[in-house]
Amino acid sequence: MDPRTIKVTNTYKPPNCRASGQTLGPLHHLLVSCGGPVILNVLNGEIIATIAQIGGGDEDWYNPGDGRFYFTAADKSTPPVNSLGVIDAKTGAWLENVPDPGGRQAVAFAENNHIFTPVQVNASVISDPSKDNTTCSQFGVRGRGCIAVFMHADHSLKRD
Repeated sequence: MDPRTIKVTNTYKPPNCRASGQTLGPLHHLLVSCGGPVILNVLNGEIIATIAQIGGGDEDWYNPGDGRFYFTAADKSTPPVNSLGVIDAKTGAWLENVPDPGGRQAVAFAENNHIFTPVQVNASVISDPSKDNTTCSQFGVRGRGCIAVFMHADHSLKRD
């Protein structure tokens, strides 16, 4: 988009993609949530990476504190598990999926690199908390939902 004229100057459509969320990271890298996330260069539309290890989420986040993209989506296991996807924003390399059943809309706090996901429950879990298999239930919180907090194993603060 031209900032002076406010007109669209170019559009990009990654293959096999029905985009639902986009997040701009470093080096003009854009994470686009599709059936599987795609990272492209916003200046020329070049595909930098296609991530096959996890599906595409609907909300994404770039954390400048650790230089990573975060999002929640179903992983490629059988049966699929909702997970927190982690991608190196500079290289486009998939780093890991962390199981996060019920987790949605990841956000990160760059000062300490903690990642947060609101964990949702549905009406059947509210009426019968014994059915709760979300991230919250692993910590004894059943039938109510919670905010899951993730951090790096070594608690390091990496800045790019």
